[in-house]
Amino acid sequence: MPTLYEWPAATVRSGRRFEPVAEKALDSDLRALAARFRSTDQVVHSIPEFPGANGIADLLVVSSVGSRLHARLSSGLPFLRSLTDARVAAAIPRGRDLDWRRLAPIVDMSERQVGSTLNRLVSAGVVIRHGGLVRRNIAMAPVGRMYALEAKVSDWRKGMSQALRYSTWSDAAGVVLAEAPQNIEQAKLRARTLGLGLAVRDRWIVRPRLKVPQAGLRLLASEHFVMSLHAAGYPSLPEPFGNSVTFENLQVGLGPRISVGDANRGT
Repeated sequence: MPTLYEWPAATVRSGRRFEPVAEKALDSDLRALAARFRSTDQVVHSIPEFPGANGIADLLVVSSVGSRLHARLSSGLPFLRSLTDARVAAAIPRGRDLDWRRLAPIVDMSERQVGSTLNRLVSAGVVIRHGGLVRRNIAMAPVGRMYALEAKVSDWRKGMSQALRYSTWSDAAGVVLAEAPQNIEQAKLRARTLGLGLAVRDRWIVRPRLKVPQAGLRLLASEHFVMSLHAAGYPSLPEPFGNSVTFENLQVGLGPRISVGDANRGT
């Protein structure tokens, strides 16, 4: 079974998010499920209350980070925080050149908007430009395999509605219930139809199905994941989850790195 390490999200929100007691009781079940995801490097990372592009997942799980995590952190590139920047960057190939004028219809933006975004990305080193041709920096790529989990007492319909939004930026998503609903067969059918996972406590009833998320949203989620680990001190590791050490109350600073959106403002 892979080793599970838990980290705080880099974004520190003011106040406290409402957490129903019954759903909070699912914390150990969420971690048990997380630790059983397959990982090529036998390590699984998790972040509770992860703010994705479409909603806050109760638990983000990332497996099989391999060498991409090290390559991303050692690249010196600033983190992407803007969806516009991530959409344009994700549309540019890493292994070949592309005429930048072809990007506008791909990302549904005007050439002027694409040109302005490219200037930021080129200045930051995220994109390499040769005349009218561009290619993405090889280190700027989604890291690992990303799962987004939503905890609910028994309201699987609401849970699936939220998990479906998470699937726009994660590789797979699922709902974890505290108790099996009376219409469990209907819930299982709906989960299979949507490609979502469905678990009762720490057991999958329907396993989450891998899908292809929106490229820009997936890259942005990956950037936030990597930024979270960097802010919490990676490559230094916390105690493996289960050894009573977590980061629940840690106040996170973002360190010296700047976002692409800040790069042209001299901060």
